[in-house]
Amino acid sequence: MLLESDFYHNLSASYAVTGEAMLEILKHRTYRHLFLAQVVALLGTGLATVALSLLAFDLAGDEAGQVLGTAMAIKMVAYVLLAPWHQLWRRTYPVVLCWSLWM
Repeated sequence: MLLESDFYHNLSASYAVTGEAMLEILKHRTYRHLFLAQVVALLGTGLATVALSLLAFDLAGDEAGQVLGTAMAIKMVAYVLLAPWHQLWRRTYPVVLCWSLWM
């Protein structure tokens, strides 16, 4: 007779993810390149935030918190307000975007 606890134990054991299985996806060349590109992009974003913090401290001294808060707020407003318009422009004028990248 199969108990309910045995059912859930067998279910979770069949979906267990090992470290070996997680690294197996990196054998695919395209995925590996996309994954590494994402890692580099995240590192760059983090370094840019640290650099902006240091620049704010260097320029403003004691008022660095206020300057940094304003800069980060402007950055977030740009993400929230400009990203949808950029996406709409890309969908409306895809040829223009491709042509501008080639020139």
